[in-house]
Amino acid sequence: RNFLDFLSRFREDVLESVRSDTEVIVASYDRSQLKQTGTGHFSPLAAYHSQSDKVLIMDVARFKYPPHWVTLSQLQQAMCTLDSSTKRPRGVNEYLMIFCCYDDINMTVKPCMM
Repeated sequence: RNFLDFLSRFREDVLESVRSDTEVIVASYDRSQLKQTGTGHFSPLAAYHSQSDKVLIMDVARFKYPPHWVTLSQLQQAMCTLDSSTKRPRGVNEYLMIFCCYDDINMTVKPCMM
C-alpha cells in the first residue's frame, strides 16, 4: 500500500476509535521523528482534531512527555521508521487496535492487528 492509502485508512480508524467507548489505537512510533529523545515507543491515541488533522498522543511515559498533538502525517512518518532489533517498520500498514467489551464485572481486551 502506498503512503496516502495508509494515511486515509489510518485517519478513518482514528476517527472510529475516538468516537467509540470500546476501542483505542495504540501506535508504535519512533520518538526521534517527533523531535523527542529516545526511539521506539508505544502510546494510545485519545483524540482527533479534524481542522488541523492532528491526533492527541497520551504518552505513557508522562514523566518525560505530557499528552501532545501531532499531525497524522508526522505520526505516520514516525511509524514508518525501521525498528533496529526487528528490521521491520514500527507501525506502517499495521497498528494495534484494542477492543474492550464491558460486562457487570470484567473488561476483556482483545488485540487485533489492522
